[in-house]
Amino acid sequence: MPKTTIQNVLSNFRKTLTIERKPGSSRKKGTIDKKLEQESLPVFRRNCNLFERVVAENVGMSASTVHRIKGRASLRSFKVQNVPDRTEEKEKTAKSRARKLYSDY
Repeated sequence: MPKTTIQNVLSNFRKTLTIERKPGSSRKKGTIDKKLEQESLPVFRRNCNLFERVVAENVGMSASTVHRIKGRASLRSFKVQNVPDRTEEKEKTAKSRARKLYSDY
């Protein structure tokens, strides 16, 4: 353990007669500017599939901050899934080929 750490603990103990940290001395949680957070959330509520970088540029904050805000609000984006356009015959061949591949490995 570093010598300065021990010295700091001892000096704080001499001053306060306790080794407990002062309340509120830790790192603050959350975004610094609540107004920016309030601006970015309605954009995602309207369309949650927007790119975070685009929203960050429009609102005026970093993409990582927008990502954090989106995660705290439990908003999730979803990728559009394409359903294969298959006829019944193609569906049968696809299943048999998949079964063959699965059984080979």
